[in-house]
Amino acid sequence: MSFTEIAKLVGERWQILPVEAREVYQHQANVGKEKYYAELTEYKKSAEYNVYQEYLKKFKAKHIARP
Repeated sequence: MSFTEIAKLVGERWQILPVEAREVYQHQANVGKEKYYAELTEYKKSAEYNVYQEYLKKFKAKHIARP
């Protein structure tokens, strides 16, 4: 199956799933999203984040300078 076919199948199955079952998955997704953003906020305060930002600046400057 292609990705498009799989996505269509999953979408169809999601639509026929009872609301109660969907709410369970939506709750799990929301909990995961909150955890991700909390961890991302902490990461942005770290030295590793600053090092990566410097790397990105140099990388972008190098590739923008190319004709």
